[in-house]
Amino acid sequence: MRASASLLITVALLAVAAAAGRSATTVRPALRWLHMIDTSRGYAVSGEDPERERLLSTSDGGRHWRDVTPGGGAIHPSGPVTVAGQTLLFSTTVRQRVFAVERSDDAGRTWRRSSPFRDPHGLGAGQPFSVDRRHLYLAVDEGAAAGSQGEALYTSSDGGVRWRFVSRTTWNYPPRGSLPFGCDKRGFGFATTSRGWAGGYCAGGLPFFYRTDDGGRTWRRQSLPAPSQCACETSAPLFFTPKTAAVYVIGFTTNGGGRPFARVLWTRDAGVHWRGSDPPLGRARQAIFADALNVWITGHAGRHWQMGRLPFDAGTYDLDAVSSTVAYGFRDADPSSTIVVTRDGGRTWRTIHAQIVAG
Repeated sequence: MRASASLLITVALLAVAAAAGRSATTVRPALRWLHMIDTSRGYAVSGEDPERERLLSTSDGGRHWRDVTPGGGAIHPSGPVTVAGQTLLFSTTVRQRVFAVERSDDAGRTWRRSSPFRDPHGLGAGQPFSVDRRHLYLAVDEGAAAGSQGEALYTSSDGGVRWRFVSRTTWNYPPRGSLPFGCDKRGFGFATTSRGWAGGYCAGGLPFFYRTDDGGRTWRRQSLPAPSQCACETSAPLFFTPKTAAVYVIGFTTNGGGRPFARVLWTRDAGVHWRGSDPPLGRARQAIFADALNVWITGHAGRHWQMGRLPFDAGTYDLDAVSSTVAYGFRDADPSSTIVVTRDGGRTWRTIHAQIVAG
């Protein structure tokens, strides 16, 4: 079955700096991550200090934010937060090489912590993802060196109360069926409790895309309809249903010496086949999936696509796509309180100067 997609390409042509004035009584966030559920409700991670970031929520489209960090503000998220309806999940560092997952099932009003788990090489726990309400998984960063990265996989079968080790990369004499240590890792994506994929960035060779059919214990490379020799990033798949998912491959052909490319791929049969198309653009920075049919791509050139001028430099902004017409953006290179939003597919953008309010 041929995958169809409505693709929107946003092209960075103009950078405009905007400074928001601060009064003595205004508290502004320093946004590190943003996810809007719809045009009113959303969540953000904020903080100048990466080890003391706070979780915020909004109900008015991003203008005002409440602090919903658990533990009276003492339990800090270590990265992006998973949002599934009223359920929120994030990883936190308990102490050196010891991690836990915080879970709320009432949109952040109350929280409960998982049993802490220790990774002997762990530097930080990644974003938890759920296959269903009981089965979850997360990646633990085990350190990087010269274009290579160690990564461990952990899973939970009781809704995130207890976590168990599944597998890890091994740099010295890796066992057959393990993920290779080479290349930077981009996490995991699971369709079911047994079938999943791992993505990564490689400076040359085949795209980093590995498949497991036993819950992550063993892995094998899966080919994609993408350049076979590239310096490219392959995302972990994002699943919308157990059978429908999307993945992107972005980089340069000929092991980095060729032309820039971006390939967006969809599966409708749980990853047996991947099909997609190549947006004709220059160097791409990111691909953000709004749903199973719509993706926004930021880049630096393009034709034969719906395009719009951005009143900001897309090279320093992250986008969060809500739908084919609505998207939010924030500065990730230099965290600030400035949010931009479009509700017409990128033709016009409005600036929001976010502030934190009490209670």
